[in-house]
Amino acid sequence: MKRIFKTAAAALLLAAFVLPAAACGGTQDGGEEHYRERLSDTTFQEGLSVSGLQSMNVSRTWWKYRGTANETITPYWELGQYCDLSTTRYRKDADGNDVWRYDATKNDLTLGTIFDEGYGIEGVDGDYETLTNQSGSKYVSVKRATGEINLNVDTSKEYLDEAGNISPRRNGEDWVHLILGQSAGGVVIADYSEIWVELDFCLTQTEIINEAGGASQFQWIFSVKDNDSVVGDYFWFNITLYDNRYPSFPGGGQFDSGKADATNKFIYAPSSDKLYEGEIESGKEYKVRLNIRPLLEEAFSIAKGKGALEQSQFTSMALNSLNIGWEVTHVARMGVKISHISLKTKE
Repeated sequence: MKRIFKTAAAALLLAAFVLPAAACGGTQDGGEEHYRERLSDTTFQEGLSVSGLQSMNVSRTWWKYRGTANETITPYWELGQYCDLSTTRYRKDADGNDVWRYDATKNDLTLGTIFDEGYGIEGVDGDYETLTNQSGSKYVSVKRATGEINLNVDTSKEYLDEAGNISPRRNGEDWVHLILGQSAGGVVIADYSEIWVELDFCLTQTEIINEAGGASQFQWIFSVKDNDSVVGDYFWFNITLYDNRYPSFPGGGQFDSGKADATNKFIYAPSSDKLYEGEIESGKEYKVRLNIRPLLEEAFSIAKGKGALEQSQFTSMALNSLNIGWEVTHVARMGVKISHISLKTKE
């Protein structure tokens, strides 16, 4: 069963927000040339640039799918796997020496370089290229023939104490990320009447083991930057596709916080009634076909009203980068299958 996401934000926009299956990726009148794809390598052919466990670390390794990726370019997509509990989970003796420190390397997906052996484990499962870690807390598989990617997390294998027992995340600690990201092309929002996001996805697992510590969220997040800001001011625009806490996501806005590397920038997430009808269910396939242009303008106005972007004008706001995937702050097993990811502007 497939469902098409739509907006209920305003009646005059409703017809433009729902695309029939025959028009996927096209225009309402069949004029494909009027729309421009803004993402690169939408079928993940050129591999993934794998981050380290700490979000502030800029070093990356390249997952090349058994060495078959084009050696002349670097990947367009980054795989963010942030969560390093070794910085908060440790025990010292009376002299200040480490008696025990959480071994975060077992959760690391990074691959080898000429300088470092790496920790990620590559493999093949039928038509899928696979990457996992030693603990089994993160698993990624790519089917290049169809451009399908699976992102699975099992935080019961990361949120552990010294004895290896489940120990839910504490306030201020890192949380598990497994997210895909790339540049959004610097699209100046005010220059376009329509900005479409498209995505096919299916939640393959949604098992909550211990609710303490937070939630599981599958989101498509954009950073929206003020091109004219001297300090590079920006806000976050979050399309929340799944949040286990809500049968219908209420939406809202708040400032990013909760851990040491938080950005303190404003986050706006539209409510689910502006995105889709009904509730998200595991095992069902969904199609996102959504013009986010009016929602981005609404988000900007709300951010200004909350005291963010004090010096910014809407005409200078641009889509700067994006990420899509899991942020899981409680103990859970979550999985999603993604395909047909797209960001288009009407030219």
